[in-house]
Amino acid sequence: MQPGWDNYYYTRIKNKNMPGGYLYGWDSTNEKWVKLICDANGKLKMDPALMLENPPTEDEDKKAATSEWSFDHEANVAAHHAKYTDADARGAINDIFAANGFAAKDISFDGFSIDDVSHIWILDKDGTDNAVDIRYKKGDDTFRFLTYLEGGGFGDIDLLVYQGGSYKKIATEIVVDSKITTHAAIAAAHHAKYTDLEAQTACNLNGGLHWSCSGLAFTTGHPDVDDVMKYSTGKILFEADNISTKVQANLPDGCTISSVMVYGNENAEAKTYALRRHKLVDNTYNTMGTQTVNTPDITISYAEVDNAQYSYVIVLDDMDTDEEIWGAVITYTL
Repeated sequence: MQPGWDNYYYTRIKNKNMPGGYLYGWDSTNEKWVKLICDANGKLKMDPALMLENPPTEDEDKKAATSEWSFDHEANVAAHHAKYTDADARGAINDIFAANGFAAKDISFDGFSIDDVSHIWILDKDGTDNAVDIRYKKGDDTFRFLTYLEGGGFGDIDLLVYQGGSYKKIATEIVVDSKITTHAAIAAAHHAKYTDLEAQTACNLNGGLHWSCSGLAFTTGHPDVDDVMKYSTGKILFEADNISTKVQANLPDGCTISSVMVYGNENAEAKTYALRRHKLVDNTYNTMGTQTVNTPDITISYAEVDNAQYSYVIVLDDMDTDEEIWGAVITYTL
C-alpha cells in the first residue's frame, strides 16, 4: 500500500471543494492511486454496468439486478411459480376439484371436522327442483348432528326445515315422547268420563241386552212337521209325542251371554231345553246352558259369542201332545 496514504487521502477529501483539488481512489488490481471522475456538482460518476446487470447472472455475487429487471420480475407471477400451473395445483390435491371449481371426486375428511363455518349451501346440480340427498354410507345408517361447546362437552341442537314460508323445528324422539305423554294425559282428562260402561249407557247398551223370539220361530223335524200348530199369538202347539224342535239365535259377535230361558205352557214345564254352540268346521257342539221350560239358566259355559267359528241354537228334543212353546230369550252384555 502507498506509504502515508491515510494522510494523503484525508488531505484530498478535506480540500475537495478547493480549486485544483482532486479525489483519488485506490486501484487494488494495479496497486496505484487513480483519479475519480466527478460532474460539475462534485458528484462521483460511476459506470452502472460495473455494479448492475440485466438480466442477472447465475453465481454473480458482485453485481445486482437493474431496477427494470426487478420490476418486470415482480410483475411476472409465472416467473416465480413456473412449476405451479393450474393443473399442477389441482394435481397436488389429487384432482378432487375440476377447473370449473366443482368437486370431481368424493371428498373425505377422514375423521377431521370443518370448523368456523357459518353456512353450508347444498345446491341442486342444474338448478331445477330435483331432490338433494344427504347420505351416510357406512356404520349404523344414522346421520348424526351435534353441537360442540366452546368450553368443552356437547350442547342441545335444534334441526329446522323450511316449509310454508318459515322454518319448522323437527321433533326429536325425546320431544315426541314428551308430547305423547302430555297428549295422553290431556286425552285422559278430556275423556275420563267415557268409561266402557258409560259409553254403553249413552247408547242404551248397558246392562243386560236381549235377543228373543216367539214360538213361531221354532222349527220341527221329527217325527212329522205336520203334527204342530202355529198361532198368530206367537205360540207353537205340539199335537203328537216325541217331537224335536229348535231355533237359531243370532247374537252380536263378541257379546257375553249371561242367561237363557224358554217360555211355554204348564204342560211343557217338565221338558228340558239346551243352548248349544255348533262348531262350523266339523258340526260338533258344546252345551252352554240347560234348564226346564219356564226356568232360566244363569250359569252359562262358553259365554263369549264367537260368530267366526260357531252358530248358536236352542234345542228341545222330546215335546209331547198339548205342550206349547211361547218363545225364548237370551240375555247378554257387550
